[in-house]
Amino acid sequence: MVDSELEKKIFKLLDKTGIPIRKTVGFSVVFKPNLYNEEYLKDTVEHNLYKPEFGIVPELPFEFSTEEMITIVLKYIYDTTGIKLLKIEQLLTTPSYNGNPFLLLLNEHNSRQKVCLAKKTIPGSLILRYNYGNFGFISLGNIEVIRGDFGISDSTIRNLGNLRKIYKDFWVTRYENLLQLESLSPLKEVGGNVTINDEILSSLDTLESVKGNLNLRKSKITNLGNLKYVGGNFLAKKEIFDTYDFSNIDIRGKIKLFKT
Repeated sequence: MVDSELEKKIFKLLDKTGIPIRKTVGFSVVFKPNLYNEEYLKDTVEHNLYKPEFGIVPELPFEFSTEEMITIVLKYIYDTTGIKLLKIEQLLTTPSYNGNPFLLLLNEHNSRQKVCLAKKTIPGSLILRYNYGNFGFISLGNIEVIRGDFGISDSTIRNLGNLRKIYKDFWVTRYENLLQLESLSPLKEVGGNVTINDEILSSLDTLESVKGNLNLRKSKITNLGNLKYVGGNFLAKKEIFDTYDFSNIDIRGKIKLFKT
């Protein structure tokens, strides 16, 4: 039994850093929907409860048994959201709940993966992929800051919700013509590189600062919107930007224009 003070300390840590997880051997099990709290997120769209490919174990920085860690994490989810998960594996099978972001997998390409609730600040790198991971919603909702990379890969997301800052790289990629992103608004600041590989987006909208390279070579963006600063190189199509006036933009690297 965890005393209340230690529980508060653990919950506060999970709010700040997310839930560190380790994947175990693969298995298959079907979960039934568990709509314990209809008031938490209202929508008519079904949430996702599909078959997990892995077992998982939470890895909290405390001296607990696996069973104790699982109990603490499930209690954290329930006490925070009012939604009761039946199995710890549902951390990986509920990226959305009633059409809203819910439990997001972070650091997909890292050995130190974790899951976090979709709060204002996301403590790691987030990738949205169509029908693969972190899907089932059309907006980032109340998320304002991503403290890592942010990638959109043929996701059906339509808008960035309240997102205003990304700490590392940001990319948008269209592979199978499934991408539905309509705008980059209200995003203002990216701490790394920005790469747009999409022929539908036409403007950078509210984006003001890119601290790394800005690569628009594989896009049809013609309007740089509110752009004021690029810390690296600006790469784009010659046919679009050959006569563009860059005098109002502080570009610290080179302007590189390509025929294709």
